[in-house]
Amino acid sequence: MSVWSKSIKKWDESAKILIIQLLDWDKTWWFDLDSVYCIKWKYYVIEFLKCESTIPWINPFTSHPNKYRFNKQKFISLRNITKKLKWTLYLINYEMDETWKAWDRFKLMEVTDLDEAKWIETISKNMNFEEMKKWRKDLNQASLKQ
Repeated sequence: MSVWSKSIKKWDESAKILIIQLLDWDKTWWFDLDSVYCIKWKYYVIEFLKCESTIPWINPFTSHPNKYRFNKQKFISLRNITKKLKWTLYLINYEMDETWKAWDRFKLMEVTDLDEAKWIETISKNMNFEEMKKWRKDLNQASLKQ
C-alpha cells in the first residue's frame, strides 16, 4: 500500500457542518468534492448524487442532473473546474434505504461537455452494487500503483 494513502475508517461529516456554520447558512458558489483520484498524474473527480425520490419510476437509472434546475449551477461549476484543470468528472447516481444500506442500482456518468444551454452531456452506464464496487476498487488500485 502507498505511503501517501490511508483507509477510510470512520464517518466524518464534521467539515461540512463546520463550513455550514462558518457561512451562517449563506448561499454561496462553493461546493465540495466527494472524491479525487490521481492516476499517473491524471485526476478523476467523483461526485455522488443520492436519488431520494418516492416516485417509483425516478431512480438512479432514470435520474439525470439536467432534470434538477435548482442544482444546475453546481454541475456547471464542477464541469468548468474539472475542464480547466484537465481532469475527468464522474457523477454517480445511487440510492440507500433508511438504514444507510446501498441499494443495487447505480448510474455512472462521465461528464463530457456542456452544451450551449449549459446542460451537461454525459456518457452513462447502469451498474449493480458489485459492478460499482469493482469499478471503484479498480480506480483505487490504479491510484495506489503510482
